[in-house]
Amino acid sequence: MIPIYNKTILVSPLPWGLGHVARMIPLLRQYVRHNKVIVFTTQELLDYVKQYVPEIISEVEEETPFLYRKNFSLFHLFFVVFWLQKMYFHERKKVKELVLKHEPDLIISDNRYGWFDETIPSILITHQVRPAFPWWAFPFKPLLMRIMLNKYKHFFQLWIPDVHEYPGLAGKLSHTPVLRRLNHWYIGPLSRFENRRSNVEEEYAVWVLSGPSLHREWMLNQIVSFWKDIDFPLHIVGTEGTIQLPPHIKTYTLTNPAVDELIMNARYLISHTGYSVLMDLEKLNKKGWLFPTSGQSEQIYLAQLHAKKHHVFKNVRTLLECLKLELKKIKQ
Repeated sequence: MIPIYNKTILVSPLPWGLGHVARMIPLLRQYVRHNKVIVFTTQELLDYVKQYVPEIISEVEEETPFLYRKNFSLFHLFFVVFWLQKMYFHERKKVKELVLKHEPDLIISDNRYGWFDETIPSILITHQVRPAFPWWAFPFKPLLMRIMLNKYKHFFQLWIPDVHEYPGLAGKLSHTPVLRRLNHWYIGPLSRFENRRSNVEEEYAVWVLSGPSLHREWMLNQIVSFWKDIDFPLHIVGTEGTIQLPPHIKTYTLTNPAVDELIMNARYLISHTGYSVLMDLEKLNKKGWLFPTSGQSEQIYLAQLHAKKHHVFKNVRTLLECLKLELKKIKQ
């Protein structure tokens, strides 16, 4: 990691679920020792960060409801473009307000392309230097990459949470000729499980939900309806929900202090093929049961890239059916 001393640092991770904020924890732990660190994100994620780094200064962001769609449509494309543009202008407005309030020496953004200031060195953390475009976007790929390059040029430097050697963990997403034109630095995979290992595997499964809160609630309902007849303990991390649960299924909020131990000791760790999940599994030296979020081209690519290293399935239904057979074998 890059050392920074005696600075005021303004930090904001993308507030879509746990992944982006969780991977910032190693950096925040390091930087609060010698700097003043302000973090701008939702109250739920601030509460989560403060378990690990209580010294941060909080700036609360209002959560914007968002739900992933199962299928692509032209209407959905226009909706996403409009929503992202709205987020961009929201970030531009908010960062200016906080710059006036805190007078930072450095700004760090995790995948927020509007989180920069022209007068202050601004860093962008991203593993998707070259995004995994869906099939329908390929005719527009040169235009989209030009747009991305223009966004990168607002930042003093790109920090890439991967290793320099190809394929690393992100493959072509983080290893691309585009980087020749950009000031960049490979800072290695980031995980709150750094230097933590468990040689114990206990007989239960942990399902780590990710994404926006609406998506996590939707996933919870799907999982419980399937798992209620499977006689094997399941711990679901990411939401408590409001539905009634059978006794062998338990839910945990992000801020529950038991979560990390549950994840480290689980025999089965289930989640999306999100990049933060892959970095956690790498640090824990665990094999995950993974599936891509429907419609998320980045996660579909990462699922293909890591198909030999983990148990990877094309969708959640296939994963559940295979896991059900696996658990029946254990019972026998």
